[in-house]
Amino acid sequence: MINPAPDFFGLRLPTDSMIKRAARKKGYGCKGKYAKGDPASPAALDLARRWKAQLELFTKGDPGVTQKVQRVWNDAMADPKAAPQLPLNPEIFAFVGKAQARLKELGG
Repeated sequence: MINPAPDFFGLRLPTDSMIKRAARKKGYGCKGKYAKGDPASPAALDLARRWKAQLELFTKGDPGVTQKVQRVWNDAMADPKAAPQLPLNPEIFAFVGKAQARLKELGG
């Protein structure tokens, strides 16, 4: 039996296996694939759009919630026990930040 996705404040969060399965399906076999590309590429800009949409969905546009989410990720990535288990890493966040900055420059 497949375990359901965990519930977080009424939102169903993807499980680690769901993230890995989606990554394999899209061809993103490792955490660093995006971090090595061009943040201005069409694929990176698409990622930035989708990332922004998911963050908006999760935070409902509340800057306070957004800051808390960022703190949680930063704390988890700084934890030597937790960081290797995470589906994302600082390089991916930096890459997405660059892609989002480029998207903003383009008016997106």
